[in-house]
Amino acid sequence: MTNSRRISAVRRPGARFVVSSAFSPLEVSSLLIWYRSSNVTSSGGVVDSLTDLSGSGISATSTGTARPALNASDAAYGGRPSLSFDGVDDTITAAGVSYSNHTIFQVCRSAGAAGYRPFWRRQAAGNDIDYCGHRVDALFVRNNALVASYKTNATNWGVTANPITTRVEYGGTHASHLLYSNGGLVSLSTGTAGDPGALASGTFKLMSDTGTFTSGTWVETLIYSRVLNAAESARIELYLRNRYGHY
Repeated sequence: MTNSRRISAVRRPGARFVVSSAFSPLEVSSLLIWYRSSNVTSSGGVVDSLTDLSGSGISATSTGTARPALNASDAAYGGRPSLSFDGVDDTITAAGVSYSNHTIFQVCRSAGAAGYRPFWRRQAAGNDIDYCGHRVDALFVRNNALVASYKTNATNWGVTANPITTRVEYGGTHASHLLYSNGGLVSLSTGTAGDPGALASGTFKLMSDTGTFTSGTWVETLIYSRVLNAAESARIELYLRNRYGHY
């Protein structure tokens, strides 16, 4: 099903959320991919595909036992639908996703499984790879020349009781490779301090990597093909916070 209505929400004193049509993520330029749990095709209670609301037409699909379950209403996200990933083989994949510099937002929750578990991952032919992991291996970008920006966080930043909004920025250099949780900068240590530069197009996977699938729930992902400025990022994060009421 597809919902093309443009929504956002604002807080008013004495009320939780008031929904209006004042803002859409499309109003911020360079939106490449926009997936959310209310815009899916499903069968038998599991998800077959996600509809790309960005206008790029990059739908994501899942088949067989790898399909995540669709929850019609999830209290952790203000009663919105969510997808549940089992941590065994569930994933949703989009092919030919092309971005280099980027800002990625995602609203999700990890169930806290041990080891490296990505909230998302993209890998091209050869060695191009980028991911955001919810435990020690927090950020990683590598190009075909094996130049990498790799940052860790030993406190397992993404293992939380409630869902979170993650934001990753990458501007082609190690210094510009940053991670945010619910709008706050996450303190990261440096593993490898390379400047990978441009990345090739590749396959984008939600909540998974082969052998390290993530157990948890998910509701929305937005990918912009540039680093947004602070005001633009704040608008997107407010939209997500008001839509799901998760923090």
